[in-house]
Amino acid sequence: VLQDALTSLDPLRRIGQEVAEPLLTHRLERGAAVRERVAELLTQTGIPDPHNRMAQYAHELSGGLRQRALIASALAAGPRLLIADEPTTALDATVQKQVLNVFRALADAGHGVLLITHDLSVVADIADRVVVMRQGKAVESGKVRQVLHAPQHPYTRRLLAAIPSAGTRGTWLTGNDPLGQTVVRENISTDSTTPVLAADNVSLAYVLPDGRRLQAVNQVTLEVAQGETLGIVGESGSGKTTLGKLALALQAPQQGEILLAGQPWSRLTERQRQPLRSRIQTIVQDPLGSFNPQYNVAQLLQQPLRLHTTLTAADRLSRAQALLALVGLSPDLLTRRPATLSGGQRQRIA
Repeated sequence: VLQDALTSLDPLRRIGQEVAEPLLTHRLERGAAVRERVAELLTQTGIPDPHNRMAQYAHELSGGLRQRALIASALAAGPRLLIADEPTTALDATVQKQVLNVFRALADAGHGVLLITHDLSVVADIADRVVVMRQGKAVESGKVRQVLHAPQHPYTRRLLAAIPSAGTRGTWLTGNDPLGQTVVRENISTDSTTPVLAADNVSLAYVLPDGRRLQAVNQVTLEVAQGETLGIVGESGSGKTTLGKLALALQAPQQGEILLAGQPWSRLTERQRQPLRSRIQTIVQDPLGSFNPQYNVAQLLQQPLRLHTTLTAADRLSRAQALLALVGLSPDLLTRRPATLSGGQRQRIA
């Protein structure tokens, strides 16, 4: 199970065909039984409405749904050993739990699971033993409880100390608000000036392959103030990425509008938007799928500088080196292509 689902799934084949491939290759199922087994696998990995999802292509699914389809394909042949490389990277907490339960059930049934992850909470939840690696070497190993509760190596201790914590900023959720009901809290804007981004009652719906209408974004209103970080939280398929595309004006809302620094944004033509594009940028979920595979890192970093600045070639290269240092990467990576980098390196370059 690989980390980059979008690049692992064939863009020209439907999800049902992808998941069915191991069944057909190894002659495990025939005829109508193949379709039913594919539906079972999709359900097992937490994909809702499996029969309709089978008819969709990878680009039509959210990142979380794509990852689950990839896991379903890996499970199809009932492997004795499953090697999972960051298998829950793109999943929300609820679905992550479902997928980890699948891995746990496989282990309980006698299958081996090799789980590669940076997430210590995943290790604590599912693993029996853990190996901590640094710079290609195994620096510590042992039973999970022993390593995580009484680490011996300094690097392991630093890893545990680096786990993010909400600290005193978080508050307990109270009340019994029904799922799907919008709860409006007090205005927490940190700046009284014009918001850098505002969504005013925006909505967008899609028509699914079977003709049904999916309301991806439904009358959303929000503001992002200068100096403020606004978190948008929801399960896979809840509309988070679609809302991001509306903010970037990659899609137009069917209702409402997006304002950038108080000015109309979603209603502009692309020619009118082009000079303003540098004011709003995106960090994508799947860098490998969005990077030009023929570009090296230097070309990728310099591309926006060529589009939006008048810097010389030497200044652009210097800026690219500084940007790598900013995210803790070596300038030696400038000549490398995305496919030769790790997932974490690609994400930092994005």
